[in-house]
Amino acid sequence: MSSSPPPPADSTSVPAPTSSSSPPPAADSASAPAPTSSTGKTSKSELLSPPPVRSAEFIPDKAEFESAEEELVNLGAFQFNGSSYRVKKFLGEGTYGKVALVAAESRRLFAAKFFVKGNNEAEDNDEAIGVEERVYKHLGSSVHDSVAKVIGIGYVDWAPDGCNKKIMLMPLLGISIGDMVEQAQQMDSENRALLKENEIIPKVSFRIKKIQEIGRNLLEGLKFLLDHNVFHLDLKPDNVLFSAQSTFKVILKGGMHSIVVPRDTKVQITDMGLAKVVSDLSGNSEIYQSPMYRAPEIFSGGLPNNKTDLWSFCIMMLQLYTCEDEYWPIGADHPQIQYFRNLMQALGQPMTTELWNEVAKIKGGKKVRGALKLYDNGKADPNTPPLMSLKRSWHADLLFEFLQFALVVDWNARPTVEDLLNHAFFQKK
Repeated sequence: MSSSPPPPADSTSVPAPTSSSSPPPAADSASAPAPTSSTGKTSKSELLSPPPVRSAEFIPDKAEFESAEEELVNLGAFQFNGSSYRVKKFLGEGTYGKVALVAAESRRLFAAKFFVKGNNEAEDNDEAIGVEERVYKHLGSSVHDSVAKVIGIGYVDWAPDGCNKKIMLMPLLGISIGDMVEQAQQMDSENRALLKENEIIPKVSFRIKKIQEIGRNLLEGLKFLLDHNVFHLDLKPDNVLFSAQSTFKVILKGGMHSIVVPRDTKVQITDMGLAKVVSDLSGNSEIYQSPMYRAPEIFSGGLPNNKTDLWSFCIMMLQLYTCEDEYWPIGADHPQIQYFRNLMQALGQPMTTELWNEVAKIKGGKKVRGALKLYDNGKADPNTPPLMSLKRSWHADLLFEFLQFALVVDWNARPTVEDLLNHAFFQKK
C-alpha cells in the first residue's frame, strides 16, 4: 500500500534485527524456511521464505535482547537519564529524524529517535522534537495500550552527525502494517511466479476477523487521543505498529488472494510528528495527513476536526481488505487532486456547494489546496470502481456496510468515533 510521498512523518519504531540468542521460529511461522518436496522443488501449497524487509531482517518472536555477539556492535554511545546506551544500527530516516536501534547495559533493545537539525539550527535547538514532546506532555501519565508510549524525552551527550542532542527513547515495537503488507505482497508474487501466474499484480488480504480486531484496537486508540483532545493527523499503515515482536505468516493461494495472518492483532498508533493538541490549533488551514489518507476537509483547505483521523482510519480499513491502492491514479498531472476526485466518484458523494463555501472562508486554504480550485468540477477517471464493487464475497458484507456508513465526505455529518465503535461490524463477536 504505497502512497505518493507527502511530507512524511517518521515511524517511531521498526522491526528488531535477528538475534542469535532468540528461540527458533515456530513451525507455522512465515519466518521458517519453506520445506521442500522429495523432488527438491517447493510444492504449490508450501510457504516461501520471507523476503528481506526495508529496514532490518525479518525476525522470530520476542527479539527483545541483543546476543553476546551483537554486543560488539557499537556505532556510538550516549548517556540518557543516568544510563548508558549503544547504537546498534540505524533503522530508518525521514524528514524529521533518524530512528536507531539502541541497547541498554542490560542488553535490552529500545528505539531512539534522533531529530535532524536544520541548516541554521543551533546544537540545542529542539524545534523538531517540540511537536511530539508537546503531545506527550499533554497526555501526561495517561496511557493506552493502542497508543505508543515514550520512555523519556531529554538530552544526551552524543548524537549522530546532523542530529540534535535531544532524543525520544521508546520501547521497541514490532513490524508496521505497511511493511507487513509489502512483505506479504512480495511473497505472493514469488509464489505466483512459481505457479506460472501473473506475478506483476500481487493479491493479498487480511481475514475479516483480523481486520475487525485490528480496527477495533485502532479505534480505541483514536478514541483515547480524542478524549484527551489530541488529533493525530498522520494515521497510515506505516504509523501503526504491531505491539509485540510477533511474526506473521502468509497462506499462499494460487488463483486467489493469499491471506496475511499476523500472530497477534494488538497494534499501537505511533509518530506524533504532525499531531496537534486541539487548543494549539490556529484558525488557519495547514497541510496534514499523507495524501492517500487525507480527509476531504484537509484536501479542500479546511480545518481538522474530531472526525478527520476517522477518515484516514476508514481508508486503512479498506486497504486491509484490498491491500491495493484502488483509487490512486497512474500518470496524472496532479495525482493528489485526481485521487480526491476518484474517491468522491467511488463514494457517490461530491463536495457540495455548502462545503466549498465553508472552506472558502478559511485563511491559508488556497495554499493548502494547491492546484485544486475552489468549487472543483473536474472529472474522476472513467474506470474508477464504485466502493461496493471491491467486495469479493458475502464474508465482507458487514465490513462494506461499515465503510459505507463511515466514509462520509461531509465532515459535519460524518459519524463520531463512538458511532464507529458501536457499529455492528465491531460489535459482532
